[in-house]
Amino acid sequence: MLRLAWLIPCVFVAPVIAADWPQWRGPEGQGHAPTAVDLPVRWSIGSAEEVSTHRDNICWRTELPGRAWSSAMIDGEIIWLTTAIEDGSAQEGPPPPGSKKPQPRSVAKSVTFRALGLDSRDGQIVEDIKLFSVDNPQPTHVLNSFASPSPVLGADRLYCQFGDYGTACVDTKKASVVWHNRSQRLNHENGPGSTP
Repeated sequence: MLRLAWLIPCVFVAPVIAADWPQWRGPEGQGHAPTAVDLPVRWSIGSAEEVSTHRDNICWRTELPGRAWSSAMIDGEIIWLTTAIEDGSAQEGPPPPGSKKPQPRSVAKSVTFRALGLDSRDGQIVEDIKLFSVDNPQPTHVLNSFASPSPVLGADRLYCQFGDYGTACVDTKKASVVWHNRSQRLNHENGPGSTP
C-alpha cells in the first residue's frame, strides 16, 4: 500500500483562525487567504527524521493511507482530505485505445475511496470515512491518482467527486455518508482530474 506523508506548514494554521478554506483556491476561489498575516515563505522538506530535527515552519507531520493529489479543505479545526486506497499491487497497463502517444498507466484490482478529517492543531486523524469501493476501475496515468479532484465544503457537507468512480456527500458533523452516486459514466484516459 502506498502512503503519503503530509507536511503541514504553518500557512494552513493561520487561515483556520481567520476563515475556513471550503474549496480549491480558497474562500473566494482566488487562491489566497486575504486575512492571513505573517505567513511563512519557506519550510523544511524531507524525511520525518529531518523534519523532527529541523522544524522550520512545520507544525506537524502525519502519514496518511492511500494516494491522492486533491487539495485540503479547512472547516474550523478540521482539515478534510480525500484518498484512494488501491487493493492489490498497481501494475503498468497498456496505453488507452486510439492514443497517438502511448502513456504509462496504473491498473488496480479495486480502489476504496475515503474522506479523512485531521485535527489542524496536531495532525491526528480524527475522521476516516469510507465513501465507496470500485472493482476494476479505469486505469490512471502513473503520475495521477484515483483521488485527484479536490472536495468542496458547504453547510456541514463535504462533497467528494471522483469522476467515473463516483461522487459522495459527507455530513461533517456526524462523520457519515449522506449519499453517493455512481451513475456517471465517462472515459478518463488518464484518471479523474476535475475539481468543482
